[in-house]
Order: sequence, then structure tokens, then C-alpha cells
Amino acid sequence: MSIPDDQAIQHTSLSNLASDWIAQRILEGSIAPGQKITELWLAEQMGISRSPVREALRFLSRDGLVVLQPRRGARVGQLDRAHAEDLYACRLMVEPPAIRLAVEALDDPRRQQLDRLFGQMRKLRENNDATGYVSVLQEYNLKMIELCPNKILFSLAETTWRGSLRYWNLLVRGREDYIGQSLIRNESIHTAAMAGNGPAAEQRAAVLLEKSRDELRTLLSNLSTSA
Repeated sequence: MSIPDDQAIQHTSLSNLASDWIAQRILEGSIAPGQKITELWLAEQMGISRSPVREALRFLSRDGLVVLQPRRGARVGQLDRAHAEDLYACRLMVEPPAIRLAVEALDDPRRQQLDRLFGQMRKLRENNDATGYVSVLQEYNLKMIELCPNKILFSLAETTWRGSLRYWNLLVRGREDYIGQSLIRNESIHTAAMAGNGPAAEQRAAVLLEKSRDELRTLLSNLSTSA
């Protein structure tokens, strides 16, 4: 028997609220990195059923903020400053050059595909839909990297990019108007890409990564202090 539309919408809304609640508590330090958490405990804390909590944990696990453990519940992922520093050092070495090569290899169909995705990002920013914005931004980033014709460099860039997903929830929730600032920074890269200017896209990607690294340093430092 299918779930009526209004119930499905309510369930999705509760799942989104639950994921926001859990991520915010992790960011505040009231749920500590490495701490074991259960669906029952979280549901009791939020005053909702376990089903939307289960969906929220699955969503957060995709970005590495939560680690699911079969038959043992879940635990908060380790958000380590040393790991983040090493990761962003590697990102800065491989992702901007991969983006330069990708932009230089862009053909019209792929350029149009990226432009459509960026148009969706603008609309989601207008609607203040952070969850939807981040989802499309991730798709845009991955599509861009995939266009790199040097497949070894692409593989390295994809690995470092995927490694950063565990920190995205912190950046999204830890900065006021994240999507507004993110759109501005990514638009500079997108403009260069649409113009076929690989060196400019490379330089702007490096600037974006440096800013994200610095903001992440502050967030992780605050998280460590509050834990």
C-alpha cells in the first residue's frame, strides 16, 4: 500500500529537520565526534518516531558526518583537524589543475549541462533551499572534475573531493548565508568555465579551496574547544 502524498511529504520534512538537528548538535559539540548514537535516543531527544531519524542518519552517513554500524547503531564521524589540513593540502595540489584541464576540454553539450546545473543552483539560492543547493553543487563539482581528460589526475581529484564531503555539513551549518557566499565564489569559477578560460578557473578554484580550508580550521577549532 502506497503512502499518501501528504504523509510522504511530512515524513520527508521530519527527516530533513532531524538531519539538521543532529548536525547542529554535532557542530555545537553537545554530540561529540566519535560518540555512539542510537535511533531510539535521538528520537526521544527530538520527540519524533524512529523512522525519520533513521532516514536522517542515512543522509548524514553519505557525507561521512555519521558512520552507520550494522546492528550497533551509529557513531559520529571523527572530525580531525590534522586530517582536514592534510586533505585540503592535497585538494589544492590536484583539484585546481584538474578543473583547468576540464575547462580547456569543454565542448558545447557539456558546457550547456554545467550551465543548466548552475542555473538550478541560482534558483535554489533564491528559495533558500540549502539542502537542495548543496546536492546540486556536489553534482556540479563532480561533473566538472569528470571532464578532466587526464584520467590519473581525475582519479586523484575525485578522491580528495569525496574525502571532503564529511566536512560539508560543518561548512553549511557553521557559516551564515553559506549558500549565498558559496554561489558567489562558485560563480567566479563558472564564469571562467563558460568563457573557456582554464587558467582563470584554476586560480579561482584555488582561492575557493583556501577560503573553505580557513573556515574549516575555525569551525574545527571551535568544535574542539566546545567538546
